[in-house]
Amino acid sequence: MARAGPRKTNRYGEEFKAAAVKLSSLPGVLIQDVAAALDIHPFDAAEYWKAARNKPEGARKERARAASAQGGAVGAPRAA
Repeated sequence: MARAGPRKTNRYGEEFKAAAVKLSSLPGVLIQDVAAALDIHPFDAAEYWKAARNKPEGARKERARAASAQGGAVGAPRAA
C-alpha cells in the first residue's frame, strides 16, 4: 500500500547538473553511464544536457572555451 503524505522528490542544484553535463560531454562517455554513476534517471541526465545546450550564447561560449582547454569540442560526435 502506498504511503500517506507528500511524495519525496529530489531537487538537484545547478552545480550538480553542471557536473552531470560535464561528465556526459567527455569523449566516449554515454549519458546512461553518467546517470548510473550519479544515481539519477537517464531522462533527467538528458534533460540537464539539453538545458545546458539551449542556454544563451554567452554560456555556450564559456562551455566551448572550457572544452577546447581540455582538448575536446562542444557538440562533437562521440566515439562509439
